Amino acid sequence: MKPVEKLYRNRPQPIQTTFQPTRKRKTKLESRFEKDYPNLKWEPKNLSLKFLIPLDKVKELFNDKPALIKYIYNKIDLEKQDHTIV
Repeated sequence: MKPVEKLYRNRPQPIQTTFQPTRKRKTKLESRFEKDYPNLKWEPKNLSLKFLIPLDKVKELFNDKPALIKYIYNKIDLEKQDHTIV
């Protein structure tokens, strides 16, 4: 049982709350992606066409935004390495 709390005339009633974050903090890659591609719509078809990734792979990772962005940047880095080797 809870002890009885005294209510004072000028003091408002205590608010019963629990901490629930309203949004997740962006990762560094998400911030970088939004800065590099500000006008890109976050849709599977647009991402697939822009970065030449198979649509089924994009749909598989679409709900996990940080993983998809990491996959995109890895693909971009691999393409840069291929061009520098040749």
